[in-house]
Amino acid sequence: MSSLMRSMAINISEFYENLAHASVSSLTGIGMGDCEAQIIAAAEEYEESYVPYLEARKAAIHKHRVELAKQQLKVLDKQDAKRKAQQQKAPTVAENREDDAEEIDEDEAEDLAKFREMLQQHAHPERATADGVAEEDEPKRLRK
Repeated sequence: MSSLMRSMAINISEFYENLAHASVSSLTGIGMGDCEAQIIAAAEEYEESYVPYLEARKAAIHKHRVELAKQQLKVLDKQDAKRKAQQQKAPTVAENREDDAEEIDEDEAEDLAKFREMLQQHAHPERATADGVAEEDEPKRLRK
């Protein structure tokens, strides 16, 4: 803890040694010229040392953002190229749907006919005919 206190004391001491100051009397106004000179000197120091530092930081941040944007664009371009290549290789969804719909319609019609035939044969094996359609018999109650 003592080393931290010592370090802070040294920093504060250096800060106040380098701080520009001027003595001004509030009653008589003596020393206002010195105060104005110190303010002008501080403004010049700010313009000479701090503004270039800020501009360099701005430029570095802008450069970093531009590089990041370029990298992101490259990644997006690669992804776009992959998608386009995949789209060219694979048939379109509409083409697939049309082909599938035709196949399904034909297959469903055949399956439905086979299913009806099977139901007729299993439900009433004595009434099934060769074409799979049952012959209409008179109702059982009328046979008595």
